[in-house]
Amino acid sequence: MVMLKQLLVASVLAVFAESAFVHVPVVKKRHGGSDTLGDGVPGAGQPHFLLKNKNRVVKRDHPDASFEMELRFDQLMYEAQLEIGSNKDKVILLVDTGSSDMIVNSRSNNECLADGEDDDSDDGNGINGGNENLSSSDENFDNNIGNFCKREPPSVEVSRTHPVYPSITRSISSGPTDEAYLNRIGSKLAQVFNCMVYGVYNQDNSTTMSNLTTPLSITYADGTGANGFFVSDDVYFGDTKIETVTFGLNINTYKQNGVLGLGFKANQSPFQHGYAQYDSFPYRLKTLGIIDKVVYSFCAPYGGSSTDSIIFGAYDSNGYDHSTGLTLVPIVDYTVSPKVGDGPYYISITLNSISFTSPGVNNKLVASGNAPAILDLGTTSSVFPYYIFNEIITRFNFQWSSQLNSYVVSESEIEKESSYVTFNFQNAFIKVPVIDFTYPVIDGDTLSATGLRSISISYTNDDYFLFGDDLLSSVFFVVDLEEKNIALGQVNTSGGESSDSIVVVTDGIVDAVKSSNWDYVYGYEGSTNLKLKEAENPDNIKTAQQSGSNLQLYIAGLGTQLGW
Repeated sequence: MVMLKQLLVASVLAVFAESAFVHVPVVKKRHGGSDTLGDGVPGAGQPHFLLKNKNRVVKRDHPDASFEMELRFDQLMYEAQLEIGSNKDKVILLVDTGSSDMIVNSRSNNECLADGEDDDSDDGNGINGGNENLSSSDENFDNNIGNFCKREPPSVEVSRTHPVYPSITRSISSGPTDEAYLNRIGSKLAQVFNCMVYGVYNQDNSTTMSNLTTPLSITYADGTGANGFFVSDDVYFGDTKIETVTFGLNINTYKQNGVLGLGFKANQSPFQHGYAQYDSFPYRLKTLGIIDKVVYSFCAPYGGSSTDSIIFGAYDSNGYDHSTGLTLVPIVDYTVSPKVGDGPYYISITLNSISFTSPGVNNKLVASGNAPAILDLGTTSSVFPYYIFNEIITRFNFQWSSQLNSYVVSESEIEKESSYVTFNFQNAFIKVPVIDFTYPVIDGDTLSATGLRSISISYTNDDYFLFGDDLLSSVFFVVDLEEKNIALGQVNTSGGESSDSIVVVTDGIVDAVKSSNWDYVYGYEGSTNLKLKEAENPDNIKTAQQSGSNLQLYIAGLGTQLGW
């Protein structure tokens, strides 16, 4: 199961209007403490369990046509906090490049009320049961239609031109199964899966809501989904109003948090079900003149910097390593499942080669050719073809642990500076430390670190790559949904920033150099699939010695609750 990850987003909005701009102050949410839930939004007492401690939240003031969200990391997902409707109901949404619709939980969703809220309660702000009369105009619409807009493309058999490589025969656990351990950590994770913690929208109490009657039915790769219908209402970031934003209202399906989809119109759920495309969130910003071009940039390195942000309509030129620069590459039209209309559907690019660096081995070419790579902020841990997964665990000295039913390695063997994987995206070279593809192994009795790491990526029998935050935290990228291209660079973990470093995109991405391999994309005539130079057999991996300790696999979301 692909784990999601969290990041608390404070927001700054800069809108060019003659010589003025609108500034929404940064809200820095603390984690830990004893504050109670307010207006459906996590307070200081709500456990978000920071793991990698990306706590940098800064403000930026600049009078340009751009829209900026400041980021804060919290191991489960990237989050955007906003307010909806005339009553400004506060909600927190997962920021997701793997889907294209904004989805919000309704206050009348009984699956959310089952988390502990009283259906007849009123908090004094007019928040109570939802509107039972709102429904889809299409009574025959099948709410079970789905598996569209998934964060991970469904697994299907595809033809391959590469050899059949050795396969993994061991059954790998994706998470802990020990009942005593799960009981110990259960209370630490309970709030993570409570959708009331993330806020709900009361459509009854908003005088600006319009029911568009278009049915909503969407399923995500983690098994969650949303069912209901689409509405429009005003959305607020601080005191700035974004008028008449279209979004799906989840009224009868459990999903702990809503979604802010940033993908292409072709992957919108209504369009895939036979309805018209619409201006989803990033497109709406341009229609209203808040941004000049449907562009957004992302920067949130694990190592930490003052540049953590998603910016709409602009990018921070200090966010990438200038010694390697920005490379412009085309987004490819890739999907493994049938889709309606013409793509692209995902933020998919071409991966041309993979190299490994470890002590004594410098940039060894492991595989070359062409493979589709989906960049997905809605996913924590990446998914690789099985034969690349094999190479990682064999060449970086992982061992098989029968205690954990997983592959483990000592932290000292995969130190960040000496052990990394280099991914070549049409001459945009991105280095990712191997340790970022692992989770800590913890002592189930003391809930402390053990010095071991378990592999966190998963594998597929297909040939695509799904890159989540473990890789994307090493990447600075700028997505241009209009021109269907993306600028990539190694993230800058140490650079400062100023108002002068914000570059508003009015035409092209001025700092990006077009790839010299622009036409060498996945699927072009004569291209070959990604192939290994030589294949290792994962069944030859050594077996780790049994330990007397109560070793347990980590669950994303524990974070600082563990005390390390």
